Amino acid sequence: MKQYYFLCGLPRCGNTLFASILNQNTNICVTANSIIPTVFNAIKPVYDEKEFLTFPNYSSLDNIVKNLFNNYYDNFNAGVIIDRGPWGTPANLEFLKAQNLNTKFIVLKRPVLEILASFIKIENCKNIEERCEELMSGDGMIGKYYWSYKNLIKIKNTMVIEYDDLCNKTDKIIEDVYTFLDLPKFDHRLDNLNQLEINGINYNDNVWLGEYHTIRKSVDRNQYDVKDYLPESVINRYERLN
Repeated sequence: MKQYYFLCGLPRCGNTLFASILNQNTNICVTANSIIPTVFNAIKPVYDEKEFLTFPNYSSLDNIVKNLFNNYYDNFNAGVIIDRGPWGTPANLEFLKAQNLNTKFIVLKRPVLEILASFIKIENCKNIEERCEELMSGDGMIGKYYWSYKNLIKIKNTMVIEYDDLCNKTDKIIEDVYTFLDLPKFDHRLDNLNQLEINGINYNDNVWLGEYHTIRKSVDRNQYDVKDYLPESVINRYERLN
């Protein structure tokens, strides 16, 4: 029987680095961005479809929903799955509650302005204000994880990891994760890191995002001034979220 936990870190906060380190332990699989919420949201409208309402077999449809995790991860060799996604949104929390899982959440976080600057630094976009507004919208790449984070910090089974600590106190953070999840300790290496591979499949977000997640060979933290990438209007608008 697999154990399920949830990684709900904001983007550009070391999620891929975190996964690359933990996945050295073959009994643990930190996943890529999860498609399970997407699958669940695709199934939900079926409850209102006329074909279903003419034969409302709730137990069978509920059975599909309740077994999404086990069916999706059935061919994964790891016994511990850390599924990555914005699981703190109200709809996703409701879904997890229906799964009857003993849930624990790990959240990686970083000042919002640094996250925005990291995106702009990589993308080199022309309309920075428009792009930041898109990223911070309710379903934007940062916004949905930010509101997920705001909900999860109210839940006692949540471990919050600062990006700086992940980079500067990596050994201790990884040890604390094992303690939090109540898992046997494992000796991880922090140099000669591999690009992220998940259940034998290379993680490649270039097809969607561009080259955002090339893992360096050792753990370090990029240092830069957000003012070099963000205009004052963006800084004034979002600095309160830090």
